[in-house]
Amino acid sequence: KDEIVWIDDCSYKLIPKSLRDESEVIQREILYFTIIDTSENIYVVRVTDKKNFEIDVRVYKYGHLKNSNVKE
Repeated sequence: KDEIVWIDDCSYKLIPKSLRDESEVIQREILYFTIIDTSENIYVVRVTDKKNFEIDVRVYKYGHLKNSNVKE
């Protein structure tokens, strides 16, 4: 479970409150999300942490991939 804290209109952070991961793969890092691009059926989010981790993720409108040529 995470707490979501909005920083501004396009940025928020996830603060871990409880974990169920006995393998300890998931850490208790706070993740920062910034919406960097949007269109009709997709938005792109940059996810970062305090340890130089950074990845851009595409988030599609529910059902959009079933009705398009985009590979899942």
